[in-house]
Amino acid sequence: MNFQPINLDRAAAWREALLLPGETDLVESSLGELAEYFGISRGEARQQCLDALAESKREWEAAPRRTPEQIKDFYRSTRSYIFEHVWWHATDVETNSANVEILRYAMSREAHAYLDFGSGVGANAILFAHHGFQVTLADISTPMLEFARWRLQRRGMKATLIDLNQQALPHGQFDFATAVDVLEHLPRPKDELKQISLAMKEGGVLVFNCRVGEEDDHPMHVLKTANPVRQVLRACGFRQLEADHLRQLELSVVERISQKGWETWGHAVYDGVRYSRLFTPNALNGNGKPVRHPQRVYFERIEALLQSEPRGPQPDWPRPYWLDVGCGRHLIPQWIGGHAEWEAKLVAHAGLLAGIDPDLAALRDNASCQLKSKADAIALPFADGSFDLVTSNMVFEHVENPMASLMEIRRVLRPDGRLLVLTPNWLDIVTIAARAVPNRFHPAIVSRIETRGAADVYPTYFRFNRPRTVEACLREAGFKQWRIEQIEHPDAYSHVPVAARVESAWHRAAHRWPALRGALLIEAEAD
Repeated sequence: MNFQPINLDRAAAWREALLLPGETDLVESSLGELAEYFGISRGEARQQCLDALAESKREWEAAPRRTPEQIKDFYRSTRSYIFEHVWWHATDVETNSANVEILRYAMSREAHAYLDFGSGVGANAILFAHHGFQVTLADISTPMLEFARWRLQRRGMKATLIDLNQQALPHGQFDFATAVDVLEHLPRPKDELKQISLAMKEGGVLVFNCRVGEEDDHPMHVLKTANPVRQVLRACGFRQLEADHLRQLELSVVERISQKGWETWGHAVYDGVRYSRLFTPNALNGNGKPVRHPQRVYFERIEALLQSEPRGPQPDWPRPYWLDVGCGRHLIPQWIGGHAEWEAKLVAHAGLLAGIDPDLAALRDNASCQLKSKADAIALPFADGSFDLVTSNMVFEHVENPMASLMEIRRVLRPDGRLLVLTPNWLDIVTIAARAVPNRFHPAIVSRIETRGAADVYPTYFRFNRPRTVEACLREAGFKQWRIEQIEHPDAYSHVPVAARVESAWHRAAHRWPALRGALLIEAEAD
């Protein structure tokens, strides 16, 4: 098969594949498609896109969604989901361009027969067809399949479409498949994973993700933990493959293998117990409710601070100047739903967003900071009183000399300027474990059990992670008042049996005793 090579960065490659011929702007091109297909104006299409998230939630809540059949009924009839997904693909290019990395991986394996399972509006099918793959789309949503069919035909692309309400997947046909943003919608993912397994050739590869957890805006994400997926993968005939560059994008890669009946039975029993609630409990607090992630609390606080600051450091600057210390590759973690829109909103509230980081490669990847500098917090390359707000997200645990860093931060803050820091609490179970393990072992351990690569794991010192120490340092650095909040953290290692049970027990205790909670949110005002 002759593939069309990818000569662009992944964001540009994503845009190029989805643009209609003659269009140059992905948002306008996508609105044009919606307008043409539904017979409405581009303005009406844009408004329906903006309303789609709320409308999808309304459609979901309009009927009971307790059984698999009731859940399927939503996808069989939804229209708003088409608008929501087309808009998301067009506006959150950074997140969705991860699919280009999947495409590159498929090319590297010399795959050619591609299955887009849970194909939705067909964006991935278009991407793969654009680069020469033999494409099959499969979904239970007839409205979305018909829209995807029209999109492909509009581009002159050929593909096979399978409505899973009427037709089963063919057996042994595919050497590459994806189920991207699909499994979290399935109440019993074992059934679908078995279908995919039977449809694949031996040695074929499946790439998938699983955005589980509570999301108010997406009640259709019915899978609250990835354990039902982990319990059945090997029993369905898959084995894990190592693909670090995809794992860092929170994508899992498995290979279809043949196995004897007793092996299937053994995996089913072993993994069923290994990933059961006995060893991997749900991430609930002491009240049995999902725990809000400290990252969400932190960015909500930043948004509130930016909106409360009426001016910059000089009277003629109408919006606050903001410095992010240790800005890294992204302001907001990519796993947070809607991170690109939220990040753009925060940046829009600031007159300037500056970022410093000692990691030059991370700085180069950061697209949100208008001013970037390879620097350390102990020697900030800015004049006195330059900023209204300084933030630092999970950085101070890596700072060897927090007092020197705080003095520099205080210097570049204007009088009454604010510092906001999110950092682990010294009595969190994960912090205790990290302090007990020498730094030289951290990259190997963290890269194994998290989505970070070894290059993104930095030494820890934990010298600004105890409330009493934090108060003393802030006072000495010249901050006049401060507030230290101890925030609960959801279970981070629910996918690691036994460790998950220990972590969960600790977090339940932390709900009762705040001193044990996972993170410190520190807000201080300069003198």
